[in-house]
Amino acid sequence: MSKTARNASARARASEDATDVTVSDPSLLAWLRAAWVLAAGAFTIVVLALASFNSADPPTAAVAVPNEPPLNLCGRFGAAIAYRLYEVFGLGVWIPVLYLGTLLAFLASGRALTHPFVRFVGACVMMVAAGGLHNEWLPSVGPVAGYQAGLVPMSLSLELHEHFGVGASLLFLMLLA
Repeated sequence: MSKTARNASARARASEDATDVTVSDPSLLAWLRAAWVLAAGAFTIVVLALASFNSADPPTAAVAVPNEPPLNLCGRFGAAIAYRLYEVFGLGVWIPVLYLGTLLAFLASGRALTHPFVRFVGACVMMVAAGGLHNEWLPSVGPVAGYQAGLVPMSLSLELHEHFGVGASLLFLMLLA
């Protein structure tokens, strides 16, 4: 067997060993499972709140008389969560939400996801870049009136647009996304 083949098989075994997550302490395992169930519940609430967002649900400035009761599947609490997330981050908020769902799925399957924090930061950068592109290409389309692309992406997009012009700001935002 050649040296390259031995190294490849050793790397494959090491890779398989690194992806298995085992916890030997039963009390720690119970706490980890409880934390996962709480995180999955919070994830489900946020997904339902975002998916069932209605711009006429309170808190809103889009209509004179808001819906009573709110049409959001999570009620007034879900309407407030969705409104604030869409107001601050725009439609790009789905990128980190979907990443967190992927992370929960990896944890449930018992596999480790390498560098979860770095990946989350990358998802947040993609969220802001996607929102900035949204502001450049479709400035009048979005879930919250007045903040269609979200406050953070709109601020980034407008600053880039003001200092570097349309072409450079689009290029920079596409490179970030």
